[in-house]
Amino acid sequence: SRYLEQARDQAPQFTIISWDQENLARSLSPLLGENGINLLGFEEKHLTFSAYQKLSSSLEAELIPGGGLVEQLRAIKDSQEIDLLRRGAAMMDEAFNFILTFIKPGLTEQQVSLELEYYLRSKGALGIPFPYIVASGLRGALPHGVASNKVLQAGELVTIDFGAVWDGYATDMTRTISLGKPNQRQREVYQIVREAQQRAREGITAGLSCCQADALARNPIKEAGLGDYFGHGLGHGVGLEVHELLVLSWRSEELLQPGMVVTV
Repeated sequence: SRYLEQARDQAPQFTIISWDQENLARSLSPLLGENGINLLGFEEKHLTFSAYQKLSSSLEAELIPGGGLVEQLRAIKDSQEIDLLRRGAAMMDEAFNFILTFIKPGLTEQQVSLELEYYLRSKGALGIPFPYIVASGLRGALPHGVASNKVLQAGELVTIDFGAVWDGYATDMTRTISLGKPNQRQREVYQIVREAQQRAREGITAGLSCCQADALARNPIKEAGLGDYFGHGLGHGVGLEVHELLVLSWRSEELLQPGMVVTV
């Protein structure tokens, strides 16, 4: 009942029904009967086991896992969605340029994270899709090193992974910066990663498999002798959620299609 007015406003093409929060089956049963439904799909990754037990014991319809039906539909964006994502990405560029003027030795990772989130929210972001990663120095080896109270030191590399939700669509950006002049080894490794990313950005196109896209960046990093440190996938789809289909990984043979939006 808390969302009836909002639902009517946001989904005018649908019939809005207030369901019984204490007994979902009680709300579903007459709808299934009226529409002659005896097979009912459900999203198995989102329905709790206890809710499934209640439904399966109370409904006459057979429950069938949906198997990612909705996720597959969402993988391909239309022009309006792509425009929203493009505008969101432009705001992320703006935020990154801002944080470059703020970050300095002596601040904590948490201070950088909070300033970045405040800036994005002040520009209209509806929220953040994940806890920000600000990983400096040795903590840069942590792929998901959520911002801590560690103090930034001169000469360190700092990896920042951040995002925001714009008009319902998520964005995701990862960048590494140097606090002061980088040493020779830092510069070498950074350049290897930068060139690998550039190869992927230039080479990814519809028709490639996800593993072929992943290889565009993975191969040059392997050739440089750093393949053992690239344990994750190259990227992932992004849209209403920050992680969507497809996954750019050496494990996936799925094909990229026009309209898909992926991170690199």
